[in-house]
Amino acid sequence: MLKSANTPSLHLGGLWLRSGPTGGETPLLVVQVVHRAGHLDVFGLAMRLGLGSRLVPLVAACTLTVAVLLAALRSRAQTDLTLLCLFSLFAYIVVYHLAYDLVVLIIPLFYVLSRMQVWSEVDVLDRIWTIMLAVLLGWTWFADRLVQTMKTQHIEWVMHAYPTYYAATAVWFYATTLIGILALGTRLAIPLERLPGAAGVIN
Repeated sequence: MLKSANTPSLHLGGLWLRSGPTGGETPLLVVQVVHRAGHLDVFGLAMRLGLGSRLVPLVAACTLTVAVLLAALRSRAQTDLTLLCLFSLFAYIVVYHLAYDLVVLIIPLFYVLSRMQVWSEVDVLDRIWTIMLAVLLGWTWFADRLVQTMKTQHIEWVMHAYPTYYAATAVWFYATTLIGILALGTRLAIPLERLPGAAGVIN
């Protein structure tokens, strides 16, 4: 019998979208009333690009929601960690966040560490995703802190280069999320017995 591994994560993801973490306003409602641009969420990107209409970021958020949910429903991931890793990236994209909220990447950190322990058994797409996540963690947790410090001090060359730097960060973040969707969704096509750790989910 195949044990269901993704039900708790799907429930958690749905609960997060329906109500706030403390039972208050939903995160998506917060996005609608905040006027300050977020860090890397689609609504913040739209504001930085000067898009007055919320239709474009709303369509992008809905498209990503469908893609993530389909990947999660199709997935044969053995543990909730893979799903939670993708959900943490997804939440940062569709919900208003500032840079300090990147603490949510603690879940991808655990995922990266778990993949490193079984690196020889990990398929190519998972390896690519793991490497991209590791770069994202180092970039946003450490390198970005230095850049932001120099930016607050109004260092001229940093101020001139910052739009390009921000765009590169956003591209890497969204590319990492898209690779995660592919890595999770394509597990359907892999025979269960060939997946790493599959012996633990089949009786």
